[in-house]
Amino acid sequence: MKNNILLNKFLLYNSEGLAYGITEMFSRNLAELLSDKIMIVYPDFDRDSFIQSVENHVVGKTYTRRIPIFASLLKEHLPEDYERALSVLTGILGEENPNETGMFTHYYWIMPIGKFTQDYSTHCEFIEFSRKIALRYDFLCGKMAEGKSVCRSQK
Repeated sequence: MKNNILLNKFLLYNSEGLAYGITEMFSRNLAELLSDKIMIVYPDFDRDSFIQSVENHVVGKTYTRRIPIFASLLKEHLPEDYERALSVLTGILGEENPNETGMFTHYYWIMPIGKFTQDYSTHCEFIEFSRKIALRYDFLCGKMAEGKSVCRSQK
């Protein structure tokens, strides 16, 4: 019983009310979402190639294995110059997350971007970009990134 309750915390529901797990979020739908966002700031992005590459590489993988695949495919499809690629990714981040929730429902799409910077940036670039991602991904991570205390009580 306990395992079923725990598992249900990771189920999401589509527009038809059907449950699906987090793994399905890191597939074609995410490739399309990222492509649409990227094309706004980088119109030369090869949307179709990126989506097809994602579909070819993520089959049979868990979501934790899919995130590095997305990062690797972003590297292949974004400008070769890291600074330019980072500028594109920074351009799609949007507003900071104002809540303490939503990282797996509204901000999951940022995970591959974080992995991209982790894998392909210098240490200093990673630290700075991680702060920007944390401010959008999760309220508590964002407050820590700003150097603010996240303690609820100071007894």
